[in-house]
Amino acid sequence: MGESWDWKPDGGIPILSHAKEYIGSSRILPPSLMRGAFFQGDASDDRLYAFGGTAYYGNTSFPGWVDMPDAPPLWVFNTHNNTWIEQNTSIPLQRPNNGAAADALEAGLSFYLNGQSDNTTQSKNTPNRNGTSIMDGLLVFDHRNMSSVRNVSTEFEGGRFPRIGGTMNYISRFGHEGILVSLGGLWANKTAKPTLEMVG
Repeated sequence: MGESWDWKPDGGIPILSHAKEYIGSSRILPPSLMRGAFFQGDASDDRLYAFGGTAYYGNTSFPGWVDMPDAPPLWVFNTHNNTWIEQNTSIPLQRPNNGAAADALEAGLSFYLNGQSDNTTQSKNTPNRNGTSIMDGLLVFDHRNMSSVRNVSTEFEGGRFPRIGGTMNYISRFGHEGILVSLGGLWANKTAKPTLEMVG
């Protein structure tokens, strides 16, 4: 992460590849996923955070493909020694995908809104692994005490169904502590396979 690069055509952008290395108790590598969230944490933090995500099942015959491992949903990448470690949290977390995420650097907080859990996010060892469940709540990650995670009710959204997809941003210059703005996405009934109504 400390490499410099020149954006000019004659300089090019170096592409660096680092094999995944782990430290910690689980002795497994962080899974390769899509539709998760990538948090940068506090403004002075030299770590990066990967949360949630889903395995790609479009081509399971691809060489090297592996099913969803029994891995924690939150991982921390140390930019100094290029290692990953799983992060334990104050509340149990499922692995969501397709939620909306945002960082509040000044406060050292990150946010993850709703999302879904399905057979591509659940471990291959999960009993009765099938179906989709839509997830309630707004997760608040405190990067100054990384084990601290709160799940805030999203009933303030007017009693509508939880949301899949869309985007979310933190804007610091409004209000006393900034505001979160969530746009777009799909409302979905959390108790059934989603019949989705697009909203703007």
